[in-house]
Parts: sequence; structure tokens; C-alpha cells
Amino acid sequence: ERAEAAAAPPKPMKEPALPPFYGTGARTFGEETCADFRGSRPPHLYRWSPAGMFNCGTNTLLNLMHLNCNFDATGRHTLWQAPWGKHNPHSWRGRHWAPQFGEGAWRPDPDSIFPVVVTKDPATWMKSMCRNQYESRFKHVRSHHDPETCPSPVADTRVTMRYQPDKPSYYDNLPDFWVRWHDEYVNTTHPRLVVRFEDLLFDSEKTISTVCACVGGKMRPRFTQEEIVSKDKTLGHYGPVNDRAKALRLYSSEKHRFDHYDRDDLELLKAVAGRSHLFKAMGYDFDVDAALETQRRRRLLFGNATRGRRRR
Repeated sequence: ERAEAAAAPPKPMKEPALPPFYGTGARTFGEETCADFRGSRPPHLYRWSPAGMFNCGTNTLLNLMHLNCNFDATGRHTLWQAPWGKHNPHSWRGRHWAPQFGEGAWRPDPDSIFPVVVTKDPATWMKSMCRNQYESRFKHVRSHHDPETCPSPVADTRVTMRYQPDKPSYYDNLPDFWVRWHDEYVNTTHPRLVVRFEDLLFDSEKTISTVCACVGGKMRPRFTQEEIVSKDKTLGHYGPVNDRAKALRLYSSEKHRFDHYDRDDLELLKAVAGRSHLFKAMGYDFDVDAALETQRRRRLLFGNATRGRRRR
């Protein structure tokens, strides 16, 4: 009996639950456009690509799809980024070509590509931007350069974003950047699907099953999880990154979600991000007083070992 028990295959680990502050169950936006996309072309022309802002999990989406979603028809179904650039605004569609689609290279019709956009809670996304700001510039005061205080004060995070070296775009602050970038995908009439980073992390199989079916693929019989760091330095990624185990610890913590912010920061975030339909639709809305109470309870339990506020 002991030998048989030793030879038995290990039971699959149970996926960690989605934190309750993000609601129950995976959420999407634009799923009703999936059938229109599939119905507009033959299966060998089902093509999709990830899209999203920096630090939102586009590589995680791509890798999980590679591991778990197959296509029956022969063809080039998966592009690692949208032809207009996966981090570029949707308004660049048909007006700009990412480097691998440069002059003389194969160029798909932009309308033949179904973008799957990964969004992320702006409260945690802003702190990810503090770690890796890529081609954006928003650190204007001393506290923005301190990992224990960034991005506070949020009101001072005016953003210059260079999608191309000679094409800067300007945003009032980081929440304004989040809203205006996403709203181009929210308001477009083109087919697209928006999924949450948090669902890729905590409800990976269901989320990938939804994306795979949306773009005309079929799931493999057994789901394979991605545990390692998904960002490849050869594709321009740099700075500290999290593997899945660390990401699970970070993003399951409501303390981590609201740490570094004071009332002014949270009220600004809620007011500005609340302009976007996605903020509530994706379960990112929050009560400011409750968020501050979470911080207060944390300080009572563990002491105020964090930094002083408003260092400039």
C-alpha cells in the first residue's frame, strides 16, 4: 500500500482564490465582439495579439495562450504584439507599424487582428510603473524616486510618454494616463476583448479558456500554468520583475493595494479613474475611507515602520 501511495501522481495544486476586494469570478469587457470577429473570416485567418499598457501582464497572457490554446486550421494565428504596437494607443491602428512589420516585412491587414487587451487595477499598476517606468516619465518630486513612497503625491505625476522618440504624448497624471489609454479600446467599434491581469493570475484557466474560445482556438486537454518570470529582456524589458509566486503574494494583499497612498492620492485616483467605464466594470472601484482604514489597521498590527509622508 505504501508503494502504491508513493507511485500515485501528485494531486494538482488548487488555484489561489481571487481576492474578495476584486469581486467574485473573472470579468471581461467586449466579449460580445468575439463572434463577430470569427464570423467575418475563415478559420485560417483567425489572428489575435496581446495589447496593454506597460506592466499589465501582456507577456503572461501570450505565454499562457502558447501553453494552452491550439488552432485547428493552418495559419499564423498568434502575433506577439499588435501590428500598431501592443503598448501604443488604439488610435495608432493602421497609422503605425511596429518594428517587425517594418518596410519590406510581412504586414497583416490591421483589421484582421483581434487585440486582447490586459488591464490592471490602477492602484497597483501605478506602483508597478514606479518600479519600471519604461518610456514614460512622471517622477518629478523626491518622493517619486523612493520605492517606499512612489507614486505619492499622485497629483504631481504629470506624464510624458514617448511611444516613439519623436512622438511624445502628455497626460495630467498617472490615473489620467490609465483612463485615456484604455478608453480608446473601450470606445472603438472594432472587435476586441479586455481581460483583467488579476484574473490571469488568480483564475488563469477560466480566463485563458475565455480568450482561446473568443479567438477561435481550442484548449488543450490539461491546463499548464506559467510559474516563471514572463518578461524577456531581449524584447526591451528591464528592471525588477515578479515571478508568479511573488505576484500572488503581492496582489492578494489589500494592504499592498493601498500602501503608499494618502487621502488626497486615493480621492484623485477614484475621481479620475472613475471617468472610465472599465474602473467599475472590472471591479476596481473602492471606498476611500475603507482603504484608509485598511492602512490604519495594518499600522496598529505591525507598527508604523513605513516612511514619512510627503517628502519632496
